[in-house]
Amino acid sequence: MDITSSDLELAFLSASYSRVREQFGLIVSEHGLQVAVDSFLVDALDRIGRSWADGSASLSQVYISGKISERLLDEFARDREHKKDDSARIAIVTLYDRHTLGKRIVRSFLRSSGYEIVDLGSLSSNEELLGAVKKYDVEILLISVLMLHSALKIESFITELKGRGFQTRVVVGGAPFNADETLWRRVKADRYGKTAAEAIDIINEITGDSR
Repeated sequence: MDITSSDLELAFLSASYSRVREQFGLIVSEHGLQVAVDSFLVDALDRIGRSWADGSASLSQVYISGKISERLLDEFARDREHKKDDSARIAIVTLYDRHTLGKRIVRSFLRSSGYEIVDLGSLSSNEELLGAVKKYDVEILLISVLMLHSALKIESFITELKGRGFQTRVVVGGAPFNADETLWRRVKADRYGKTAAEAIDIINEITGDSR
Protein backbone atom coordinates (compact mmCIF):
# COMPACT_ATOMS: atom_id res chain seq x y z
CA MET A 1 0.00 0.00 0.00
CA ASP A 2 1.50 3.31 -1.09
CA ILE A 3 0.90 6.06 1.47
CA THR A 4 0.97 9.64 0.19
CA SER A 5 1.36 12.91 2.08
CA SER A 6 -2.35 13.51 1.37
CA ASP A 7 -3.17 10.26 3.17
CA LEU A 8 -1.00 11.34 6.08
CA GLU A 9 -2.74 14.72 6.14
CA LEU A 10 -6.14 13.04 6.49
CA ALA A 11 -4.79 10.87 9.29
CA PHE A 12 -3.59 13.97 11.14
CA LEU A 13 -6.96 15.67 10.66
CA SER A 14 -8.66 12.62 12.19
CA ALA A 15 -6.75 13.41 15.43
CA SER A 16 -5.96 9.70 15.81
CA TYR A 17 -2.38 9.08 16.90
CA SER A 18 -2.63 5.36 16.14
CA ARG A 19 -3.79 6.07 12.58
CA VAL A 20 -1.01 8.59 11.97
CA ARG A 21 1.57 6.27 13.52
CA GLU A 22 0.48 3.33 11.37
CA GLN A 23 0.72 5.33 8.14
CA PHE A 24 3.95 7.05 9.11
CA GLY A 25 5.45 3.69 10.07
CA LEU A 26 4.68 2.31 6.62
CA ILE A 27 6.34 5.33 5.01
CA VAL A 28 9.42 4.93 7.22
CA SER A 29 9.63 1.24 6.32
CA GLU A 30 9.61 2.04 2.61
CA HIS A 31 11.61 5.28 2.46
CA GLY A 32 13.55 5.66 5.72
CA LEU A 33 13.00 8.15 8.52
CA GLN A 34 14.67 11.18 6.95
CA VAL A 35 12.66 10.98 3.72
CA ALA A 36 9.51 10.20 5.70
CA VAL A 37 9.96 13.43 7.64
CA ASP A 38 11.30 15.74 4.92
CA SER A 39 9.07 14.60 2.05
CA PHE A 40 5.91 13.33 3.78
CA LEU A 41 5.46 14.65 7.32
CA VAL A 42 6.48 18.23 6.56
CA ASP A 43 4.34 18.29 3.43
CA ALA A 44 1.29 16.93 5.27
CA LEU A 45 1.62 19.53 8.01
CA ASP A 46 2.16 22.27 5.42
CA ARG A 47 -1.08 21.20 3.73
CA ILE A 48 -2.89 21.44 7.06
CA GLY A 49 -1.47 24.91 7.62
CA ARG A 50 -2.74 26.03 4.22
CA SER A 51 -6.14 24.46 4.94
CA TRP A 52 -6.35 26.50 8.13
CA ALA A 53 -5.44 29.64 6.19
CA ASP A 54 -8.27 29.08 3.69
CA GLY A 55 -10.75 28.13 6.42
CA SER A 56 -11.13 24.42 5.65
CA ALA A 57 -9.30 23.26 8.80
CA SER A 58 -9.71 24.50 12.37
CA LEU A 59 -7.04 25.93 14.62
CA SER A 60 -7.55 22.99 16.98
CA GLN A 61 -6.75 20.58 14.14
CA VAL A 62 -3.52 22.49 13.46
CA TYR A 63 -2.62 22.38 17.15
CA ILE A 64 -3.41 18.66 17.57
CA SER A 65 -1.49 17.82 14.40
CA GLY A 66 1.55 19.60 15.81
CA LYS A 67 1.32 17.67 19.09
CA ILE A 68 0.89 14.35 17.27
CA SER A 69 3.92 15.08 15.07
CA GLU A 70 6.05 15.90 18.11
CA ARG A 71 5.09 12.63 19.80
CA LEU A 72 5.67 10.75 16.56
CA LEU A 73 9.16 12.19 16.08
CA ASP A 74 10.14 11.49 19.67
CA GLU A 75 9.02 7.86 19.35
CA PHE A 76 10.65 7.08 16.02
CA ALA A 77 13.85 8.99 16.77
CA ARG A 78 14.20 7.29 20.15
CA ASP A 79 14.39 3.92 18.40
CA ARG A 80 17.55 5.10 16.61
CA GLU A 81 19.32 6.85 19.48
CA HIS A 82 22.95 6.09 20.15
CA LYS A 83 25.00 8.53 22.15
CA LYS A 84 28.22 9.89 20.73
CA ASP A 85 31.15 10.27 23.07
CA ASP A 86 32.73 13.69 23.52
CA SER A 87 30.32 15.39 21.12
CA ALA A 88 30.29 19.17 20.72
CA ARG A 89 28.15 21.34 22.97
CA ILE A 90 25.14 22.01 20.76
CA ALA A 91 22.04 24.10 21.42
CA ILE A 92 18.94 24.85 19.36
CA VAL A 93 16.53 27.78 19.63
CA THR A 94 13.59 29.42 17.93
CA LEU A 95 14.50 33.12 17.92
CA TYR A 96 11.97 35.97 17.71
CA ASP A 97 9.41 33.39 16.62
CA ARG A 98 6.87 30.99 18.14
CA HIS A 99 6.67 28.38 15.40
CA THR A 100 8.65 25.47 16.79
CA LEU A 101 7.92 22.50 14.50
CA GLY A 102 11.13 22.94 12.49
CA LYS A 103 13.16 23.09 15.70
CA ARG A 104 11.50 19.94 17.07
CA ILE A 105 12.25 18.03 13.87
CA VAL A 106 15.94 18.99 13.84
CA ARG A 107 16.26 18.34 17.59
CA SER A 108 14.78 14.86 17.24
CA PHE A 109 17.03 13.98 14.31
CA LEU A 110 20.18 15.16 16.06
CA ARG A 111 19.32 13.19 19.19
CA SER A 112 18.59 10.12 17.09
CA SER A 113 22.05 10.55 15.55
CA GLY A 114 23.65 10.46 18.97
CA TYR A 115 24.17 14.16 19.62
CA GLU A 116 23.24 15.64 22.96
CA ILE A 117 21.49 18.93 22.34
CA VAL A 118 20.21 21.64 24.66
CA ASP A 119 16.78 22.95 23.65
CA LEU A 120 16.67 26.65 24.58
CA GLY A 121 12.99 26.93 23.63
CA SER A 122 11.71 30.17 22.08
CA LEU A 123 13.62 33.33 22.97
CA SER A 124 12.77 36.89 22.06
CA SER A 125 15.89 38.93 22.79
CA ASN A 126 19.58 38.94 21.98
CA GLU A 127 20.44 39.25 25.67
CA GLU A 128 18.46 36.12 26.57
CA LEU A 129 20.20 34.11 23.88
CA LEU A 130 23.66 35.48 24.67
CA GLY A 131 23.11 34.55 28.30
CA ALA A 132 22.10 31.01 27.32
CA VAL A 133 25.13 30.64 25.02
CA LYS A 134 27.40 31.67 27.90
CA LYS A 135 25.60 29.50 30.46
CA TYR A 136 25.85 26.31 28.39
CA ASP A 137 29.20 27.19 26.77
CA VAL A 138 27.60 26.52 23.39
CA GLU A 139 29.97 25.59 20.56
CA ILE A 140 27.35 25.16 17.83
CA LEU A 141 24.08 27.09 17.90
CA LEU A 142 21.18 26.15 15.63
CA ILE A 143 18.60 28.90 15.05
CA SER A 144 15.22 28.10 13.50
CA VAL A 145 12.74 30.71 12.27
CA LEU A 146 9.59 30.75 10.16
CA MET A 147 9.08 34.45 9.44
CA LEU A 148 11.34 36.73 7.39
CA HIS A 149 11.32 39.52 9.97
CA SER A 150 12.60 37.01 12.54
CA ALA A 151 15.36 35.86 10.17
CA LEU A 152 16.54 39.41 9.55
CA LYS A 153 16.97 40.01 13.30
CA ILE A 154 19.54 37.21 13.49
CA GLU A 155 22.20 39.52 12.02
CA SER A 156 22.18 41.80 15.05
CA PHE A 157 22.49 38.81 17.37
CA ILE A 158 25.45 37.35 15.48
CA THR A 159 27.15 40.75 15.33
CA GLU A 160 26.83 41.06 19.09
CA LEU A 161 27.88 37.44 19.63
CA LYS A 162 31.10 37.89 17.67
CA GLY A 163 31.66 41.34 19.15
CA ARG A 164 31.75 39.83 22.62
CA GLY A 165 34.37 37.33 21.58
CA PHE A 166 32.27 34.15 21.41
CA GLN A 167 33.60 31.50 19.02
CA THR A 168 30.18 29.84 18.70
CA ARG A 169 29.33 28.60 15.20
CA VAL A 170 25.82 29.63 14.12
CA VAL A 171 23.75 27.44 11.79
CA VAL A 172 20.39 28.79 10.58
CA GLY A 173 17.34 27.21 9.00
CA GLY A 174 13.68 27.73 8.27
CA ALA A 175 11.32 28.96 5.56
CA PRO A 176 12.96 32.37 4.87
CA PHE A 177 16.33 30.74 4.26
CA ASN A 178 14.75 28.09 2.02
CA ALA A 179 13.07 30.82 -0.02
CA ASP A 180 16.30 32.82 -0.41
CA GLU A 181 19.37 30.63 -0.18
CA THR A 182 21.66 33.69 0.00
CA LEU A 183 19.93 35.05 3.10
CA TRP A 184 22.10 33.10 5.57
CA ARG A 185 25.16 34.95 4.32
CA ARG A 186 23.41 38.31 4.67
CA VAL A 187 22.64 37.65 8.34
CA LYS A 188 26.29 36.55 8.86
CA ALA A 189 25.53 32.95 9.83
CA ASP A 190 28.27 30.35 9.49
CA ARG A 191 26.08 27.77 7.73
CA TYR A 192 22.54 27.10 6.52
CA GLY A 193 20.67 23.80 6.51
CA LYS A 194 17.55 23.20 4.44
CA THR A 195 16.48 19.93 6.06
CA ALA A 196 17.06 18.00 9.27
CA ALA A 197 19.32 15.64 7.34
CA GLU A 198 21.44 18.58 6.17
CA ALA A 199 21.67 19.81 9.76
CA ILE A 200 23.21 16.47 10.76
CA ASP A 201 25.67 16.65 7.85
CA ILE A 202 26.67 20.17 8.87
CA ILE A 203 27.20 19.17 12.50
CA ASN A 204 29.25 16.16 11.40
CA GLU A 205 31.36 18.41 9.18
CA ILE A 206 31.94 21.03 11.86
CA THR A 207 32.85 18.44 14.47
CA GLY A 208 34.87 16.33 12.06
CA ASP A 209 32.64 13.33 12.75
CA SER A 210 31.76 11.33 9.64
CA ARG A 211 30.22 8.35 11.43
